[in-house]
Amino acid sequence: MTGCQAETGFTLASAFHGRGQVTKAVGLILEHLFVLRGPRRVSAECDPRNIDSARLLERLGSRRGGGAPGQHVAAGEWADDLLFGSTAVDYRPARG
Repeated sequence: MTGCQAETGFTLASAFHGRGQVTKAVGLILEHLFVLRGPRRVSAECDPRNIDSARLLERLGSRRGGGAPGQHVAAGEWADDLLFGSTAVDYRPARG
């Protein structure tokens, strides 16, 4: 897979927010990708209103790369996306 790109994403019911489960899961996915699979880049997107998800991605080493207006439908309306990307150099293992 070296030289390839990958994309990751996550959704978690609000009843389970704030427990660190997504940080751990996404951290394990990134570890698997960067350590075992070797992609050049891993990308992710999130709604700019979802500050917790943006912070999570940044904690794990992803960098904001811009935005995509009107990219997805959320709660019945078109919403923007924040674009994130990380490379093996950027990657920081989750602290568990």
